[in-house]
Amino acid sequence: MQIILMQQLREYFSSLRVQLGLLIVVAFFSINGLTSAWRMEQVDDQQQRGRAQVEDRLDVESLYEASNTWLRAEGQATGTEFIAEGGFKWMWGRLDFLLNWAHPSWFFVARDVNFWMTRFDDIDWLLVVRIVLSFLCIVLAYHGISGEVERGTLRRFLANPLSRARLLTAKYLAGLLVVMVATLVGAVVSLLVLSLHGAIQFNLVLFTGIGLFVLGTMLYVSLFLFLALGVSALVRNSVASLVLLTLAWAVFVVVVPQTSYLIAMQAGIEPEGGDDPGRFWTDAAWELRRETVNALMRQGMNVRDSSLAVADGYAQEQRLSRQLVTLSKEVERLNDDGLLRQLARYRVSRAVNLLSPGYAYQYATEALMGAGSVKRQSFYRQARAYREEVAQIVRERDAADPNSPHLPQLMAFRSKAPLGEPGLPRFSERPPTWGERLEWGSVPLLVLVLEAVLACLFAVWAVNRTDVTGYAMSES
Repeated sequence: MQIILMQQLREYFSSLRVQLGLLIVVAFFSINGLTSAWRMEQVDDQQQRGRAQVEDRLDVESLYEASNTWLRAEGQATGTEFIAEGGFKWMWGRLDFLLNWAHPSWFFVARDVNFWMTRFDDIDWLLVVRIVLSFLCIVLAYHGISGEVERGTLRRFLANPLSRARLLTAKYLAGLLVVMVATLVGAVVSLLVLSLHGAIQFNLVLFTGIGLFVLGTMLYVSLFLFLALGVSALVRNSVASLVLLTLAWAVFVVVVPQTSYLIAMQAGIEPEGGDDPGRFWTDAAWELRRETVNALMRQGMNVRDSSLAVADGYAQEQRLSRQLVTLSKEVERLNDDGLLRQLARYRVSRAVNLLSPGYAYQYATEALMGAGSVKRQSFYRQARAYREEVAQIVRERDAADPNSPHLPQLMAFRSKAPLGEPGLPRFSERPPTWGERLEWGSVPLLVLVLEAVLACLFAVWAVNRTDVTGYAMSES
């Protein structure tokens, strides 16, 4: 087996098409380093400006100022987005909120109205592996068995004390070594470019991400190598093998992901009330606010001067405050309903994409790294919890002020008492927990493992049924 392995490696590294393929892989990783360094420098500048703005907003001295200031919870880049989050500039967002309305405004920059389904087409490491390396596996192995049959060398190999399983193992290991060498060389080049630009920090988070990337890549490319070797053995013709493998690659790597969004949009996930499902949910929330406020004004439910309001114990303001509290809850419900509908469509799209080994690989690696959708979900929960924490602080301190009329939603009647120490808390995003990562990554990881095992079993079956003797007799 060692002899065949070494012979196959010499054949690969002396082949012009393999050399060209390796250069293309390294070129893609180099482009990744250059583009990611530029993007990460921009994001770092933006985050520094964002932190300065947050500090200014938190520098308030009274409850009134706190209620009248737009506070912000902003997500942070992890420094590993070049590996597993090509669309990282869209993937972390911010929550701005005003306490007197308790209404969130989400700012996720996305090219699709459904930001859960933003497509990642920047050149990150996962994209290079998912598209470029998967096709390189086909280029390496499409004639792995059929080429030996056509040359008549497979019969001579098997005439020696060499089992077909060992022959398949040698072919597989040779392809795996070539692909992983190309991957590691490309990764080193990308890291070198990023390091020279000062765009990354070598820490535990980065090394953990690289380790998960390497393990996921080995599993993913193994799937395509076994698939290519199996088809090569089954068809026994290199040209036919290449055509079939290219068609299969196009279907699973290109066609399936392109159709998943359309399937998700036709999944019948309707908003409550039967509104247009394509309508952006914030439109409904703002329309409800506008209609309610206009109706209250027509009824004469205006905020009066404090000298008039105190005369009857703020009776009109109390009714207005209750109406606005109810309105705020309904606006929150509409926002939550819109987010849940978008998430539901994303889950449909994600389920369809799992038919593609490339997306099973991407989803699993992203999730285990704490990137992609698991990061967005985690940030959303943390930002909502932060908003509630700040609102609770203001409510409690307003309730403790005997001079305040305690009217929620009416900023003019908020307590003018000092905020006190320690002031408003800062938002600090924590990485997703391993529980959250496994919640999102376990299914795609199991799918990827199952697909790799099935590809291996298919290759073993195809190699074992190859009729070498019959082919040799027909040639003679």
